[in-house]
Amino acid sequence: RRQGKSQGYTPAWKKAVVTLTEDSKTIEFFEGMM
Repeated sequence: RRQGKSQGYTPAWKKAVVTLTEDSKTIEFFEGMM
């Protein structure tokens, strides 16, 4: 059942990581997701 959650926002977080990486806010994003 955990797979469903990962597949749910797998492509979404990938795009977010790229966008946040440029903004140097990747750590904050990951901390918020965790």
